[in-house]
Amino acid sequence: MLTQNVHCLTTQHSTLDLVYTREPDLVSDVQDMGPFHSSDHHLLTWLINRRYDADRVIKKVYDYSKMDTDGMRHEMVKVDWQIQSSIVQLMKHGVSLKEF
Repeated sequence: MLTQNVHCLTTQHSTLDLVYTREPDLVSDVQDMGPFHSSDHHLLTWLINRRYDADRVIKKVYDYSKMDTDGMRHEMVKVDWQIQSSIVQLMKHGVSLKEF
């Protein structure tokens, strides 16, 4: 169920600009800041009530469009992929890297 959070006129004659939420207490303090000079619509502001969890895990997101692909290719050529594959297979069978 959606909650409509605007309870005032947002134009000279009606409420056309709306703020809907699925959580009734998510939005509060909706204020009419007055009409735009170039329109009859009003500017609205509101508060979003969200608690910030400081213990929340932050996930890194990498921008691969800035990656040095030539440098990456150069480094990848240096790797002996046959040895790497063998190590992975040994690890799948319970051999630890400490045993090498």
